[in-house]
Amino acid sequence: MREPTDIPVIILAGGASRRFGTPKGVADINGRRLIDLVIQRMQAQTRAPMAINAAATGVYSELGLDMVPDQLGDQLGPLAGLHAGMLWAEEQGYDCLATVAIDMPHLPSNILSVLRLCGAPAIAASRGREHFVCGLWPTGLAEALAAFVRSGERAAGAWARECEATVVHFSDDAYGRDPFFNVNTRIDLAKVAVR
Repeated sequence: MREPTDIPVIILAGGASRRFGTPKGVADINGRRLIDLVIQRMQAQTRAPMAINAAATGVYSELGLDMVPDQLGDQLGPLAGLHAGMLWAEEQGYDCLATVAIDMPHLPSNILSVLRLCGAPAIAASRGREHFVCGLWPTGLAEALAAFVRSGERAAGAWARECEATVVHFSDDAYGRDPFFNVNTRIDLAKVAVR
């Protein structure tokens, strides 16, 4: 078992779940909620605090984690969540922050340690695809990110390129699964088997 890192983590959960129909994080996977699977994966990797980027009174407020709502406006996408997370982590005294998505139940058990070795900013990739919302970010970029979003930019990929994030490639897990498979629809949910 690897030693946990001291990197704070924010789970990005502010999306509208339009394709899914209900908040994805409370979807049942083999008797467990998706959000609980993500929290468990990340808590095993860090000694630092964790938070959820969602409305303070939303469906995740009973989990006992800090609730960190967007500060730049509603429905501006994952960059607004990243910005809110940067401010939260900086207030906690940290100089970097990891982000993961709420809809990825198979996240790598070493994502934090691997990203940390590469240094911030860094984003994860698998199967030839970059996962811009799974990354490690310097909290000192909060002002630059706010300006980027206020300029009209919404694409997480554009931000990763803007701050020259390193792309870190991850292999399939021991079960042959893409560790960044995300649950966008009920069909995706039916494909997921957690071991």
